[in-house]
Amino acid sequence: MYRRDHLPKNKADQLQEALKRNQPLATAYLLKEELALAWEQESWEALANFCCAWCETAVSSGIAQLISMTQSLTDHAEGLLSDMLPRMTSGLMGGINRKIKTLFRQVYGFRDEDFLRLQHRLRDRRLP
Repeated sequence: MYRRDHLPKNKADQLQEALKRNQPLATAYLLKEELALAWEQESWEALANFCCAWCETAVSSGIAQLISMTQSLTDHAEGLLSDMLPRMTSGLMGGINRKIKTLFRQVYGFRDEDFLRLQHRLRDRRLP
């Protein structure tokens, strides 16, 4: 379950022994390690190509669990690949909405434009 770079030292020998004894496990482990490289791809296209190649390799391994996993990855590919698209935040819109709400709080209770202008002039006179 550990990635190779997070493998505790006392588990390394056990892992090597298990991989030597079980070829399907070794294949699955190597494919798992390779899949971690997906998030290091530089573009959406590179990630899509990487995932397609990885899925082909996993299917060709003949391991039922990997074949099932590739089906899940294929089913959810749009959501997974969307992580590589440029992110748009709502920060600017949130700031504008906050300013509008503040403005509404400041003018709450004003009934007409003339009274609002009068209040604005009076407030400006009080400022140094």
